[in-house]
Amino acid sequence: MRRPDEVFDESQLASFLFVDRVDDSAALAESLRRHLSRVRSDAVDPTHNENVLTFYGLGGMGKTRLSNRLEHWLRGEIGDATEWGRRPIENAVTARWDLDHGDGNLDLVGMVLALRAGLGRGGVRTPAFDLGLAAYLSGVRPGETVELLSRRDTSSIMSVLESLAGDLGAPDLAACLGTSAIKALVDLAITRYSRHRELSRFDRLGRLLERCRAIAAGDPSPDVVVDLAWLLTEEIDAMPAARRPALVVFIDTFEKVQQHGAIKSETILSRLMLQLPYALFVVTGREKLTWHQVSDSPKRGPRWWPSLVDGRTEEPRQHLLGRLSEVDRDALIGRRRRSGGWPITDAELAVAADRTDGFPLHVDAVCRVADNLTENGAAAITADDIGSNLPDLVRRLLAGLTDEQARAFQAACLLPYFDTALVAAVGGISEGAVEQCVRRTLVEPHHSRRYPYKVHDEIRCLVRRAGSLVLAGWSDADWRAAAERGLVEAKRRHEEAWAADDDVAIGEAIVLGIAIAVAHGVHADWLPDAVKYAPTMRGLAGALPQVPDGPAATDAVALVQLIRALDAPKDPRAEATLRAIFDGPTGVAASGGRWLAYRLRAHHRREESLAVFEELLRRDPERTRLYRHQYSLTLSQLRRFADAVAYREEHGIAPALRPQVLSLHGLDIDRLTSELQRAADEKSRRFGFEVETTAWTVEARFRPVPRSVVDEMAERAVVLGAPPREADAWIIRAYAVLHDEDAFGRCLAELERIGRVQSEFPRASIARLLALRALITGATADADRAWRAAQGKQFARPSAWIFTEFALELIDRPLPEVPTQWLEPVDTVRARWYGIIRGLVMRSALGQILTEEAAAIH
Repeated sequence: MRRPDEVFDESQLASFLFVDRVDDSAALAESLRRHLSRVRSDAVDPTHNENVLTFYGLGGMGKTRLSNRLEHWLRGEIGDATEWGRRPIENAVTARWDLDHGDGNLDLVGMVLALRAGLGRGGVRTPAFDLGLAAYLSGVRPGETVELLSRRDTSSIMSVLESLAGDLGAPDLAACLGTSAIKALVDLAITRYSRHRELSRFDRLGRLLERCRAIAAGDPSPDVVVDLAWLLTEEIDAMPAARRPALVVFIDTFEKVQQHGAIKSETILSRLMLQLPYALFVVTGREKLTWHQVSDSPKRGPRWWPSLVDGRTEEPRQHLLGRLSEVDRDALIGRRRRSGGWPITDAELAVAADRTDGFPLHVDAVCRVADNLTENGAAAITADDIGSNLPDLVRRLLAGLTDEQARAFQAACLLPYFDTALVAAVGGISEGAVEQCVRRTLVEPHHSRRYPYKVHDEIRCLVRRAGSLVLAGWSDADWRAAAERGLVEAKRRHEEAWAADDDVAIGEAIVLGIAIAVAHGVHADWLPDAVKYAPTMRGLAGALPQVPDGPAATDAVALVQLIRALDAPKDPRAEATLRAIFDGPTGVAASGGRWLAYRLRAHHRREESLAVFEELLRRDPERTRLYRHQYSLTLSQLRRFADAVAYREEHGIAPALRPQVLSLHGLDIDRLTSELQRAADEKSRRFGFEVETTAWTVEARFRPVPRSVVDEMAERAVVLGAPPREADAWIIRAYAVLHDEDAFGRCLAELERIGRVQSEFPRASIARLLALRALITGATADADRAWRAAQGKQFARPSAWIFTEFALELIDRPLPEVPTQWLEPVDTVRARWYGIIRGLVMRSALGQILTEEAAAIH
């Protein structure tokens, strides 16, 4: 006679598959033992990489925690008196590459710095790699090189560079290693490294340094990073085998580079790992690595990646953790179905399987219900009969928590990310209860300076759907009330950030408010104006939640669609999105129309833009003055200056003759002080920044501009994601270096980079700058290049081209005339512009554009 609880096969439970029968620390210890054996016996083969240990599985099961804990264990930071016992070796060198950037892009600078920091902690000396790293950083981050190399975890690099400077015969460089000195050291090393006792062993070093010297600022140059990694491998290879470091690199959230659209990042990462055969990689992510499968990508297949092959039993190999993948889930449920003889169709079973989300305990529960129904004589089973059983899972998550801690966890599940004060405000509880909740529940780190925590999205959904069916669970009304408290707190943070002049915090508060409003269908009347006056719209786009395409039913959804449309200036679908918002029922409709008009104007469809402004005047009379002002501005851009003045006079808009129109006629209106004050007073921080950068750009035509102002403009533009404002800074810098071919070329390269994402914007500026340089050099080739830069897609050139047109006339490369309503004789205007252009060229040659040494741009 068999006991009832022995009727089914326990080995088919999802929880057995979840455990995987291999202790995680034992897997790492055995992998490290085997890897070190190969490293210390010269048995490492870069074409046969047995150096990848993988833990994979769906989210919510603590892969990140496991990764961190394994690293802390190796570094001896959790002691020996744990369930894992003593760490396998005493002197492991560890580095961490966290890929949780949200967009699948690799932070290559951070990755190589993390690698070097780990080597430094382990006392590993790598002078060739250090020199290459310094050269790379001076190219990709020229303004941050010294800061990056002087951090506590990388400070030993500076002493290595100082020593190399002395060895290479330049002790004066060692005395003060700033950015320019590091570049000088790289230049010196290119010619002298072959005479250096240690550096001369590396034949590829000179070519690598030259490639680093050619990097454009901001370009991560993955090919150079790959070469830099191989240089480190050569340096480790040159060490006595017994002294080679036990290097372990932890790579977390690997799924970020496996997602659609991140194929390039995954390829770069695989190439980078191939260049580091002396490292053991411990990878955590949602899916198995598939590089062992033969494909059209380079260096794929079992020969290159044997430790990834399915069915491998020796370490390192791939281990399943957490939730089951779809394939494993279906295979397990299929076995249980055959064993239990469930009367359920394939279609119904597929629905039931999908509802489990691959959560192992949920899979078990579904299978048990199906077994029970079958044993009790059910003739047919549907997905609804089996049910989801989610409340039982949530009960287990909330078990053992106090009422306040449970409330804190519910509040945390309402938010995409949080700090303790935010959860306290949403839950109406103390911060102490939130801190206890963070320590006791499934809270994960979130890589943000302001919001350090998050609950995994899938766990949040489980808790939300369980509702009040569980003890301490919230009803729909509770969730809505909490969401409204969240919006109140987001508004408070927005106001606080605005008062503190903190652009980044303003954006974060807006994104938080939109995320809460979208997820919970609540309304916040402050959000549309917050977006309207935000420091940037494009800078918000990447952090916003996903919303459906098509007509927006709420303000929050319309705001997301609006911001995403503005983040895609070259996407033809953006115009249709803005039109749909304009024609829709939400409170964001007028904003959609306004930005539609701006977009049409920016794409040289100014007559259509005027028509949209006329629509806005009819639909939204409360903003009549704004729309009429923009209408007149559009007329000015169409070079219809007389019409613009007449329109402003007709509608009583003062002043009738705008200072900007006077400036386009070549007049030095000397309004810097008043324009900067206007920028400071402007309610829209985004537009205020535009007024400020435009004022400085105009000022640079006539008078010197402080270099610090230009640098601050560029830095703020990058932080805010405002390419046109960054372009203003590069234009001023280019004015200062018209005589310097290399520095001038770099400025043009930056403007061309901006142009690749910002529609037509820099073309007039690039042609103008090339014409100015041609006036200095007198070279026919430079003049021809300026004329070619002005060619392209044909459209009626707007008034922004006037400066460029007169500059091209001065080098005998005139453009076809465009009808213009000049307010005075064109010869008078031409004479003024010729004077401005010649004066600007002369001041550039004399170094009078910036008030500091212009050579610092190099």
